[in-house]
Amino acid sequence: MSKLLITLNKEVISEFPLLNGAISIGRKKSNDIYLADHVVSGSHALIFVSDHVVIEDLDSTNGTYVNGRKIRKTELSPQDIIQMGRYQLQYVTDRPESKDERSKDFKPQETVALREWDVLGAQGAPMGFIKILEGEGAGDTLDLRNPFTAIGKMGENVAVIKRSVKGFTIRKASGDGKTLVNNRQVGDQPLQLKDRDEIAVAGMRLAFFQVAKQH
Repeated sequence: MSKLLITLNKEVISEFPLLNGAISIGRKKSNDIYLADHVVSGSHALIFVSDHVVIEDLDSTNGTYVNGRKIRKTELSPQDIIQMGRYQLQYVTDRPESKDERSKDFKPQETVALREWDVLGAQGAPMGFIKILEGEGAGDTLDLRNPFTAIGKMGENVAVIKRSVKGFTIRKASGDGKTLVNNRQVGDQPLQLKDRDEIAVAGMRLAFFQVAKQH
């Protein structure tokens, strides 16, 4: 099993299991890992978990450090220490990992949270889901409950869908391939998603659906 040991003032205050998917870290309570420190940005970083574990800084104000080195994006190795403000997060695992291995399909799943997962819902954020129309898992649906959901294939092309009170946005996160919404290429800047938009990423075609609020 893989997990993060979260340390504050040299004491381990909690553990976070690393399940497949995208894990958000930041000062906002809606994140999967909530760090109560004004030096930590509201949406500070993302961790992508598949056969490999990759951390990406989200243009945070004060940066993300791995083993004392400021990073933009890097793959984690066992015992690596991530620094964000006063907090340290150590990556530990009991499975063998190699950075030379080719990454396999990246399948997003719900992650275990350290907070009530639907804080966003309580704040009025809409619900939504995506349906895989073509590609591996065709016919499956994925509930977009988390603040961030990654779709695509790690090492090839990954896009991230963000849920907030303003709705859903998508941006390209990594890889050489293109991410398209209604045949429009998505770049580093977020693109607002609308109900029934069609997404193409990593050889998959997906449809986005936003659930209407109940009154």
